[in-house]
Amino acid sequence: MKALSMKVKFNKQALAVIAGLVVILGLGSVYAVKSDLFRIPSNPLAKSDNLESNAPADIPFDIPTEVTQEEKNLDEEAKKDFSAALNPKTDPKLPKGFQLVIPKIGVDWHVLEGTTNPDAILLKGFWKYPNTAYPSERSNTVILGHRWVYKKGDPKTLYSLDKLSKGDEIMVYYQQKKYVYKMTRSYVTGKDDLDMMDGTLTPTLTIVTSHPIEESKIISQQRLVVVGELTSN
Repeated sequence: MKALSMKVKFNKQALAVIAGLVVILGLGSVYAVKSDLFRIPSNPLAKSDNLESNAPADIPFDIPTEVTQEEKNLDEEAKKDFSAALNPKTDPKLPKGFQLVIPKIGVDWHVLEGTTNPDAILLKGFWKYPNTAYPSERSNTVILGHRWVYKKGDPKTLYSLDKLSKGDEIMVYYQQKKYVYKMTRSYVTGKDDLDMMDGTLTPTLTIVTSHPIEESKIISQQRLVVVGELTSN
């Protein structure tokens, strides 16, 4: 009886040891899997004892040398010197505030700023879009205005903005300084397109209004955009 009791006891101990090993091995596999999930990939270019001693330390890559025309244009724009045009002389006779003037279509009105109530601002005049550049800065100044609220010929309407042609002069008065732009292009885009608000490498003026004029009395689904580049003072 005593031998049987010892045998049973031994078997229980053996089973306990085996069970413990199974648990340890199981946990080890779990942690091994978990560590794989968070493993940081090694650098394939790093040296390793497993690599042949004469293996190259680096893998050569072909670097394209061809420069696209767009990249060339951007490089040329970045090199242009606008220092004089961005810092014109102050003239006490010029408006102290912010004013947009387009002689060809009779526009001559002040530009307002603000973010709390754009609709109310646009009923009073033109609106400089927030966070875009000022005329004295080398980037994109964006001005918005109504096209149909005021009658054709009113100095504060962009009713005839579509009549501008490439090369037409646009002026901005800012802090008693005069900034002269030449229209470079115009285009029509969707009302949700905000790409015209992006910064630019050269001093740019972007004017935005509703389009077409027939739909402007309801809700316009498009925008007419006129772009000009700073030239001289």
